[in-house]
Amino acid sequence: MQTVEILQAIRSLLEQLQETKSDNFSELSRRLNQMQEYFDATLSRIHSGEAEDALDLDFKIDDALALAKQVIQEIYKRAVLPLPREAARAAYASATDLQWELGEHDIPFSPRKPGYAASTAEEVNQVLDRIESER
Repeated sequence: MQTVEILQAIRSLLEQLQETKSDNFSELSRRLNQMQEYFDATLSRIHSGEAEDALDLDFKIDDALALAKQVIQEIYKRAVLPLPREAARAAYASATDLQWELGEHDIPFSPRKPGYAASTAEEVNQVLDRIESER
């Protein structure tokens, strides 16, 4: 499992969804279901340990998922029939789940700087002040 593979798949699914006419509810629903299935399958692959390395340290996948969620949300708002609305809701939820899973998966691979740990409210404020001063 590689970043490029995931990114290309999301972009392709999003492009197909955007090319679908907004009044073709059955096709919109089908495309949304495809997206949901891909998001869920990717989530499952991450859970099963297929991703041995970081997947999204540069947040490109997260950005693609955020864009997909914007498009899905617009479809949800415009849809009047239950089928595309439910498909949009499910695809949106799966995209959110995948965003969280990617973030959690990549935590051990994220670069760390010493001196940014905090255990108390006072230490948290000190770390935040330090981060702010480094901007």
